[in-house]
Amino acid sequence: MQPTNGLTRRDLLAGAASAAALTALPASAQLASEQPTTATQPASAAEQADRERRMAWWHAARFGMFIHWGLYSIIGRHEWVMENEGIPGGYHDVDDNWKSPRTVIRNLITCAHGGGNYLLNIGPKPDGSIPEESVRILTEVGRWMQRNGGTIYDTQPAQPSRSHTASFTRNGDTLFAHFYWWPHEVAAICGMRVKVKSARMFATGQPLKFEQDPYRVRITGLPHDPPDSPVTTIALECDAEPVQDNIFVRREKPRMGV
Repeated sequence: MQPTNGLTRRDLLAGAASAAALTALPASAQLASEQPTTATQPASAAEQADRERRMAWWHAARFGMFIHWGLYSIIGRHEWVMENEGIPGGYHDVDDNWKSPRTVIRNLITCAHGGGNYLLNIGPKPDGSIPEESVRILTEVGRWMQRNGGTIYDTQPAQPSRSHTASFTRNGDTLFAHFYWWPHEVAAICGMRVKVKSARMFATGQPLKFEQDPYRVRITGLPHDPPDSPVTTIALECDAEPVQDNIFVRREKPRMGV
């Protein structure tokens, strides 16, 4: 039952738990909790090394994070809002705000860029069948993955992240630039601080021409229309792990002869 004073059950439970915990403490402990705390001592070398070991294991395991999507995530309150306000969590025949295949692929690339997993929920119809739009969207995503899955699977977190038209993933010293907005004949990636040795269309293996200066890599001779859909991926083989530094470009690149 929803409380009439505006408090949710979550608020009441949190308040009750805090009061119970405070009551259970002896007076000396309660008094000590009111005393100012001292500065935290820096971790020892052994503690820091152990933390780095545990974090390396965590990143290698690629545990996902559950992120709420849908109407109640837009409301932006808390996970009980579905129950408190009667918002359905499954299929609803009037909800036609489908994510496009491009959006799903961009989300997938974003997760792979950081070394994570993409958990995508599908709400079945009341009879248990999958909505036709879900089938259409995921079929297109699956076909893209058949051509470009090598840029998602077995990748490592990528440092480059700045582009108005593309997102990035990485496998070793190879950077994958995923162009969701096709730049037509020339594509540029600014701030690359490693040398690019070769460039190619990932899906077809077609070699691409490119030129590089200290401030950017320009891939030239591209077709006017994107050769893949809904996202076209270009593979850049580098001489070391790809690193991008746009601050270097802003600081060092001459402008108007200055």
